Amino acid sequence: MKTTLKLVYIVCLAALLIILVAGCGSSKPSIVGKWQSKDEPNNYIEFTPGGNLIVNIGSQNINGTYEIISDTSVKVNVTGVTGLLAALFSKGTWEYTVTKTDLALIGDRLTRNFTRVK
Repeated sequence: MKTTLKLVYIVCLAALLIILVAGCGSSKPSIVGKWQSKDEPNNYIEFTPGGNLIVNIGSQNINGTYEIISDTSVKVNVTGVTGLLAALFSKGTWEYTVTKTDLALIGDRLTRNFTRVK
């Protein structure tokens, strides 16, 4: 009887350790989601799970695609924009930093900061 009870305790302890280790995974935050500009609250950028990019600047919507190049860079492809918007997106590849709540897109001369909406 004591051996059976010890075995039950050991199995329960092992199961608890597995659950704890699985729950403490160190998954990195993702840029996937909708982000609101900290500087311009009416501006949003959204990275969809399927690789689509949706940018809302004021009342103008811009669609494109994106590809994660590394843990710190993303390549965007946006067409059909001119003027200042073309200047913002002409770089194509942006460096980024991301946490659960904040995103910074870093260009050659411009950094844009965002807060996660969803």
